Amino acid sequence: MDFPVVHVALGNSPLEILPQEVHDLFQSVHDIPMDHESFIPFEIKDFIKATVFGAKDRRFMPPLQPSSTNDTEGGRWTGVPMSPTGIAIAELDTLRDIEAKAGDCELRGCAEFTWNSRVHDPLLLHALSGHRAIHVEPSQVARIATQFIPSTGGRGGGHIIESKMIDYCLTLRFNQGMPDQSLEDTPSSDARLMDAISRRVWAQPSDSQTFNQTLYDPLQFCPIACSIEAKSAASNGDGKLQLSVWVAAWYKRMQKLLPDGSPMVTLPLIRVMGHGWILLFAVHRGHRIEIIGEHEIGNTSTLMGIYVVNSVLRKIADWIDTSYRGWLEHVLLG
Repeated sequence: MDFPVVHVALGNSPLEILPQEVHDLFQSVHDIPMDHESFIPFEIKDFIKATVFGAKDRRFMPPLQPSSTNDTEGGRWTGVPMSPTGIAIAELDTLRDIEAKAGDCELRGCAEFTWNSRVHDPLLLHALSGHRAIHVEPSQVARIATQFIPSTGGRGGGHIIESKMIDYCLTLRFNQGMPDQSLEDTPSSDARLMDAISRRVWAQPSDSQTFNQTLYDPLQFCPIACSIEAKSAASNGDGKLQLSVWVAAWYKRMQKLLPDGSPMVTLPLIRVMGHGWILLFAVHRGHRIEIIGEHEIGNTSTLMGIYVVNSVLRKIADWIDTSYRGWLEHVLLG
């Protein structure tokens, strides 16, 4: 490829391999599946202990204060005040339904489309519903634009690699992704960043007027922060090639879009194989791209595994809202 993509194991000292900018993220997502600490609401502790064998006290988060949870359900605005217990029970019902549908998909040998629509869509939407600016974008039809498709090295300039698509992108979406409209509820900081994004996009050649590596309209003004590739348990592939090509194309696009010398952010990637969810990181080292991982972050085969995935997704969303957004502001606003 333009920059070779190399897969690197996390090993026994992952913080020595990963860039500093994702240390806090990795530490937080490492502790949840490995130590099983603080990922289940305290308010359903009695129910979980009565129904899940071996549920330890350390798995439960501190109790929430009622004043901090009014009018939300799992982070979603409802317009109806709810107690912390009501919120936790509503979430429990959602995740139990996902568990049942995931089991059904496995039992019947369902294709990726069915896994996505019945398991992955509702899980992603629920987990990230409390993050206003983060959007879950299904990307199965988002082809890499020709000018950003990576090519192999070699004499004669190498050859173009087949464009690979993935299943989902987690993006920052400001002003509902519409730069030419002014929405009353858009925070001024979001509007300022959206203006910088749109100006940079519109300054590109007519065939490259997109922030990302694809010309797919919903992703035109919404920077991709995390890419997800999902495969059913019966699939022949594991998604590594798709993620590698996709992220290499994104970095290629950034080099053409951003000023020379701009730092390249490290990106979290997620690979789903049947029930299993795995976290990786894409790191641009200047002379090559490293895909670092893999780290298991839960599963959809058990209720506890789904709570782990749910909690890890929210940690990734927190990172997107802070560190990734901070990188965007640095490279676009100075």
